[in-house]
Amino acid sequence: ITYTYTDANGCTASASGDITVEMMLPADNACGGANDISALFGQAPNELQTSGLYNNTGYTSADDPEAGYECFLDNALQKTVWFSFTGDGNMYQIKTVQCTATDYFDEGDTQVAIYSGDCANLTPVACNEDEDAGNLLFNFNIEVLAEEGVTYLMMIDGWDGRDGEFCIEVTNLTPSATIDIQEAGIRLFPNPTTGLVYLEGAAAESIEILDNTGQLVRRLAQPGNQASLFGLPAGLYLLRIATREGAYSARVVME
Repeated sequence: ITYTYTDANGCTASASGDITVEMMLPADNACGGANDISALFGQAPNELQTSGLYNNTGYTSADDPEAGYECFLDNALQKTVWFSFTGDGNMYQIKTVQCTATDYFDEGDTQVAIYSGDCANLTPVACNEDEDAGNLLFNFNIEVLAEEGVTYLMMIDGWDGRDGEFCIEVTNLTPSATIDIQEAGIRLFPNPTTGLVYLEGAAAESIEILDNTGQLVRRLAQPGNQASLFGLPAGLYLLRIATREGAYSARVVME
């Protein structure tokens, strides 16, 4: 830049110098500025909820965590966008979609890592790279059991530096025909448990046990009034309980 000065007598002088302008990154490029998308959660089962447009073009990976994204095939972060939501005890499917994007994410190739805790103490919860790479569906698609009252922080990145516009789609997967055992007057104890839980007020014909990523980890046939979680890692689990009277769900913490 050149600056020229002329005084009252008509004398002129000039000087030149360099000015460096640093672009300020958007707030949601960092965990502390995460976009709150809690409104997409807590809706009716199987009703797709779609966010507005987001765009990670020009973003960086500054101050991002060093763990929790081991499933990423490039095993690196480049252009991350952060989101937050609060769990309500239901199972959710979360994915990115094109929606109204005119500059859609390159090949739709997104990746996601979900954490609990806060930005200073992130605890990895779940990670996903591709919905179905074999059929060229490179967007992430993840299922998460969102524990009631827990704040989750979600980091979305593009594989190998991919960027562009995208929307987030959230679907409540908890069946509407499934009744929480507390509403049915059925008791599950002890909870938390060290391995064995008991049902009081119902006899189960089958029990499915899902982990906090929505994966079926155990199926029990004719378990009656008890279920064994022995051998499963510590964490939160969803129990889908089938009885002659109906279908019920319960959440149990394995210590």
